[in-house]
Amino acid sequence: MDKNSFSPYKVCFDRSPVAFGILHIQAEAYTLDYGNQALSELIGHPAGSLSGAVLSGSENAFLNRLVLLCQRVDSSGVPGSDIGYSHCANRRLSIQCYPIQAGYCAVQLADAGSNDLVSETTDFTREIPRTHEVGLGAVIPGGISIHRLTSAEFVNIFSSEGVYRLMGYTSEDVPALPENKFPDMVHPDDRESFRRAVAEVCTRRGELHCEYRLRHRDGSWHWVSLIANPYIDQNGSVYYYGVYSDMDHRKKAAFQEKKAHGALSPRYEEEVRDIQALSDECLCILCLNLSSDLLEYFTGKTLSGQLYVGMTLKELRRRTAFAFPDETSRQRFADLLSPEHLERELACGNHHLNMVLPLSDSRGRFLWVEFRITLRRHPDTHDLIAFLAEKDISRKILMEDMLHQVVAQDYDFLLCIEAGSDSFFRFASKGSVFREDVPYSKSIKRYVCHFFPPKKQQEALRSLCLETVLQQLNSNPTYQRLYQLPSPEGRICYKLFRFAYLNQTRQTVLLTVRDISDIISREERSKQRITEALQAAKRANAAKSEFLSRMSHDIRTPMNAIIGMTALARDETDNPAVIADYLSKIEESSQFLLGLINDILDMSKIESKVLILYPEPYNLRDFVRQVKTLFRPLCAQKQITFSITARDIGWVLLDKLRFNQIFFNLLSNAVKFTPDGGQITFSILPMPAHGERLRKRFFIRDTGIGMSPEFQSHMFEPFTQENASGVTGTSGTGLGLAIVKNLVELMEGTIQVDSVPGRGTGFTVELDLPPCPPPSRQPETERANCSRYDGILSGKRVLLCEDHPLNIQVATRLLEKKGVLVTCARDGQEGVRQFYAAPPHWFNVILMDIRMPVMDGIEATRFIRSMDRPDAHTIPIIAMTANAFRQDRDQTRAAGMNTHLAKPIKPALLYQTLAEFL
Repeated sequence: MDKNSFSPYKVCFDRSPVAFGILHIQAEAYTLDYGNQALSELIGHPAGSLSGAVLSGSENAFLNRLVLLCQRVDSSGVPGSDIGYSHCANRRLSIQCYPIQAGYCAVQLADAGSNDLVSETTDFTREIPRTHEVGLGAVIPGGISIHRLTSAEFVNIFSSEGVYRLMGYTSEDVPALPENKFPDMVHPDDRESFRRAVAEVCTRRGELHCEYRLRHRDGSWHWVSLIANPYIDQNGSVYYYGVYSDMDHRKKAAFQEKKAHGALSPRYEEEVRDIQALSDECLCILCLNLSSDLLEYFTGKTLSGQLYVGMTLKELRRRTAFAFPDETSRQRFADLLSPEHLERELACGNHHLNMVLPLSDSRGRFLWVEFRITLRRHPDTHDLIAFLAEKDISRKILMEDMLHQVVAQDYDFLLCIEAGSDSFFRFASKGSVFREDVPYSKSIKRYVCHFFPPKKQQEALRSLCLETVLQQLNSNPTYQRLYQLPSPEGRICYKLFRFAYLNQTRQTVLLTVRDISDIISREERSKQRITEALQAAKRANAAKSEFLSRMSHDIRTPMNAIIGMTALARDETDNPAVIADYLSKIEESSQFLLGLINDILDMSKIESKVLILYPEPYNLRDFVRQVKTLFRPLCAQKQITFSITARDIGWVLLDKLRFNQIFFNLLSNAVKFTPDGGQITFSILPMPAHGERLRKRFFIRDTGIGMSPEFQSHMFEPFTQENASGVTGTSGTGLGLAIVKNLVELMEGTIQVDSVPGRGTGFTVELDLPPCPPPSRQPETERANCSRYDGILSGKRVLLCEDHPLNIQVATRLLEKKGVLVTCARDGQEGVRQFYAAPPHWFNVILMDIRMPVMDGIEATRFIRSMDRPDAHTIPIIAMTANAFRQDRDQTRAAGMNTHLAKPIKPALLYQTLAEFL
C-alpha cells in the first residue's frame, strides 16, 4: 500500500484511544508498519518503537496469538477475531483483524469486557482511491472528519461514513453534513462546552478532546468522543483530523452499573461502607472474591507486597511472601487466606477473623501488622467476599510490651476491678494466686490466706475487701495499705496495696501491689546516715566551739605579747638593748600567730577539697639536714635525746612544702609532748619498690605522755586535742594531726599510730615517691644579709601599687632604707595611669598588690602588658600580696607578673628579689 497516502491521518490515530495498527505480512517475518500509542500500551512496547517492530517469534504469548490471527486473515481474505490475555494490560483483550490488500492487515484491540469504542469502519476519504475490494477506509476504527482552520473558524470539510453511522445515517442517506447544521445536532446542554473547546483550539491550535451527545436519526441522543489533532499541508493550510468514537455504551453501562449498585442489599452496602470507613486507621483494605479467585479492588498502600486489581489469590500470596521475616509467618498468612479455611469459618458463623504477624516494610523496619478479615456473601451473585484490612499496630504492641516490662519489674500484679460486678481483669502477675474466673472477694481471701500470717489475716480481709475500698474512695482519691509479710527466704517484705479509680466514670478500680522493701531499706539507711551525720555535726560543732574558745585564747596570747611589748618599747627609747629584746619577742609572737593562721587556712582548703600538690625535685639529704638543724636545738633545751637514721635517700619528686609540713608537725608534737630527759628517734628506711616508685617508711617514736585509746579513735578529726595535764607549753589549734592525715592521703600514702598513755607514741608513715635526677642548677641555700644590697638598689625607681596605708608605710620605709625612689599608687587603675604618664623606662620595677579597689592587680598587670610602648612587656612586675597559695602564684604568672612575694614581707627576700631583676 502507499504509506505516503496514509501519513496525513497519522495525527489522528496517534492520539486515538482505539488501539490500532497496520501489520505487514512477509514471507519470514511479520512487522508493524504503524502502531499508535494505545496499541503500544496494550502490547507492551515502548512508546514510538512500533514502526518496523518484528512480531513473529516473540516471547510474548499475546503477540504470537495476534500474528497467528493475521496469518489466517491474510490467507483467507476474510476478517477475523480472537480473545487473548495480555500480561502488560493485566486484562483480556479482543482482537479484530481486517485484510487491506495482499500482505497487509489492519488490527484493532479493545477490552474484551466492554464495547467502549465502536469497531465499525468506513472510508478514510473519498479522495483516496480504493486499492482493494474492502479498502483502508473500511477498517479504520470509528469515524473520521476533516476540518480546516481559517479566520478562527472550525469548518467541516469531510466526515466519513463512520461519523454518519454514529448518528444512525449512511453515506447514501446524507451525502454531506452541512457545516452550519452540525453544531445544531449537539445536545443543548453540551453546546456551550463544545463551542468553548473549539474556540480554544482555534486560538492556540492545540489538541481538541471532548465528549458530548449528538442527535440520533431516531431522535435520541448518542454519546461520542472526538479527538482532533492539527496537520499542516505543503501550502501551510491548517487542517484538523478528528477521530470519533462511540462512547454511548460506556456511558450507559456506567449508568446501569450505578443503578445496579443501588439495587444491592442495603445491609451489604452498609457493611461495605463500614469496612471502607476503616481506611483512615488502616494501611490497606482489599476486597477478595474467593469464589472467582480474584482481587476485585483495594485502597491504600499495603505493606505486604505490590498488588493490582485482577490478580489471583496465588499471585497475591506469592507477591506478599517477601514481606514476612520467616517461613512460619508466610505459611500462617497463606493459611489465613485459604478459601477452604474461610468457607469453613463462615459455615461456623465466624464472620470476623484476626491475626497479628510480623512484617518488614520497604525501608527494612520491623513492624507488627494486624490482619482483620470480614467475610460476607454477595447478595446478588452469592460469591464469598473477604474484606482484608491491614493495620499497623507496632506502636500498640511496643507500648504493651513496655508496660508489661514496667509492671514485671516494679509490681507484683495489677488488677482492674469492676465495682458493680465483683469481677476483675489481671493485667500482670508474678506468682499471683488471682484467677479471673473467680470473683475478687474470693480471690483476695485466697491471697490473704496464702501470704499473710494468721494473726494479720482478719484485719487484712476487712481492709482489702471491695466494700471497704469503695467507702474509702468515696472520700479520698486513693486508698493505701502497707503490710509486713514474710518472704519465702524468711526475710520481711513490705507490700504496698494501692487502690484508685481508673477514670472519672468511677466504675473500675485499679489495684496495684508493689514490693517497696528496697525503698524502705534505703529510707532506713538514709535515716541512719542522717542520724550519724547529725551526731558528727554536733561533735564538730562542739569541737569548733571549743576551737573558737581555744583560738580566742591562743590568738589573744601572742597579740597580748605584741601589744604589750610594743607599749614597753615606747618607754625605753633611750635603752637600745631593752628595745632589741622587746622587738625579738614581738617577732616570736608574730611568727607564732602566722603559723596559727596558716594552720587554719590549710584546714579550710583541705575541707573544701581545693588543696593541690605541686611536685618538684627534692633531695631527701637536704630534708634530713633541715630536720637536724631545726629540732636538735629544741631537744637540747629540754635535754631530750634526738637521733635520726636515714638509708638510701636521694632525689625524689614531691611537694616540698607539704612533705615538710607532715614531718615537722609530727616532730613538733613529739618535742612538745615529751618531758625533759626523754628520747625521740626518727628513721627513714627503704621498703620493697612499688612499680617505678620508691617506697619509703618514715618512723617517729617518742617517750612522751602518749594518748588514750578514746582519743586515738578521733585523733585525726579537726579541732580535737587531748587534755595534756602535767605538760606545759602544749597549747595548739588541734589541727596539726588532721592536716597531717589529709596530706598523707593526698600523697596516696598511709599513716599508722601506736600509743600507750605514759609510755610514748609512734607514728609510721609510708609513701611511694617517684625518683628523679638532680636538677642542673642548685638553688641557693643561704641568703646574704640585707647590707649587701645597699649599693645595688640605690637610685632605682619603684612603682608601688598598694591600697593599705600601713603596708604602704612599711614597704616605703624598707625600700627607702636602700636608697630606692618610691612612687605610690592607691589602686590598680592609678598605677596604670602613673605608668602610662611616665616616660618609657622611667620605672625600673613595679610592686603590685592583688586585692585593691577600682582595679585589682591582675587586671592592672594585663592592662600594662597590653600597652603599645617599649617597656610595657619588659618591665619586671612583682606580686607583693597576702594571697600566698600556689594557685595564687600561678594566677599572677598567667597575668604577666614575673614573680610572687607573699606577705608578711621578709626584708632580706624583698631586697634579693629586687636585686635579681635590677
